[in-house]
Parts: sequence; C-alpha cells; structure tokens
Amino acid sequence: MEYAACQVSIAPLRAQPSDKSEMVSQLLFGETVEIQESKDNWKYVVCAWDGYSGWVDSKQLKRLTPTEFDQ
Repeated sequence: MEYAACQVSIAPLRAQPSDKSEMVSQLLFGETVEIQESKDNWKYVVCAWDGYSGWVDSKQLKRLTPTEFDQ
C-alpha cells in the first residue's frame, strides 16, 4: 500500500483522472490518503479522515512511509 499527504492548501478530488472532470470532494493541506491506483500523472486515493475517494493530480501529493502515515 502506498500513502501520501496533501501538500497544497486545497486539492480537488475528481471523478475521473482529468482536470475537466467533476470535482467530487477536496483534500486539505496535511490530510493523508491511501493510494489505490495510478494512471498517468493521477492517483486514485481514499482519504484517511473521511473515506472520500477520487482522482488527484500527483503533483499535489507528498509520498509518506507507512510509519509517517500512522503518526
């Protein structure tokens, strides 16, 4: 399993891996996610805090180790 944290103020979660896709939710700075899938420059993630899922541009994420994620 891969983990990451949002490294920008607000990152849109999209229904599809495209900037033109509907925004289904948002990640806020510091929120952690589990990465489920990768496609091009996009990651399909599940937010650890509220369980919402969607596609996010990988530039808006910072990879975390499992230990960092657990903290």
